Amino acid sequence: MKLQKSHFLKMVMLSFFIFIPLLNGCDLSVEKPTNYPKQNFNFDNETEKPAPVKASSNDLEQKKEEMNAAFINVYKKTKYTKGENDAYYIFGKTSNNCSKITVEAKNETAGINDSYVLKKYKLGDTTFKYGVREDWDNLGVGKNVYTFAAHCEGDQIKNDFAIFNYEKPVSKPITKTVPKIIPPPPPVQSQSCDPNYSGCVPIASDVDCAGGSGNGPAYVQGPVRVIGSDIYGLDRDKDGYGCE
Repeated sequence: MKLQKSHFLKMVMLSFFIFIPLLNGCDLSVEKPTNYPKQNFNFDNETEKPAPVKASSNDLEQKKEEMNAAFINVYKKTKYTKGENDAYYIFGKTSNNCSKITVEAKNETAGINDSYVLKKYKLGDTTFKYGVREDWDNLGVGKNVYTFAAHCEGDQIKNDFAIFNYEKPVSKPITKTVPKIIPPPPPVQSQSCDPNYSGCVPIASDVDCAGGSGNGPAYVQGPVRVIGSDIYGLDRDKDGYGCE
């Protein structure tokens, strides 16, 4: 074992003395290349933004025309309900470069042909409403056609329309309740008055008219009304009244 270890050490030392001189004669430096293309590195992980494209004069002019484009839009309904002033209203919107809205109302059946300018609409407004009513001469039974024209900048006129099929509401008949007249009850007579007469005729064996030729024994001051049987014969002329 000692001989093998010694032999191994001798071999290592021999290799050391052989390779060291060889290394000293070699140039181990590495030449850096100088012809690599230059590269830009983005260390912020941001996407490189393209340069803004300058708009041409034609593009600017076209965009300006689009911004100034006029329009009118009338909201169409299948059923209109009454609003203020007991009228029906049609609503719509426009671009803000319109200064006037005119309305043509037509109903051939009712003979309506009316023109109107919306008085409250002005330049810069973007909404409008138009009221219709029978006594305003712009609404009749049947098909009503309303044509709206918006007069805007640059002599632009834009049109839209609405149709209102109007049926006159059926008014319910007013039933008047006539109060029932109840006749007053007949006057209550006392137990000493005969119920065949209105006015107190005494109950007796016989009653005659006071101041007459009868001999009583009881008398009554007339006139009295016969409402039952004339048991005392006070109604001589049979007109319903006795002792007249």
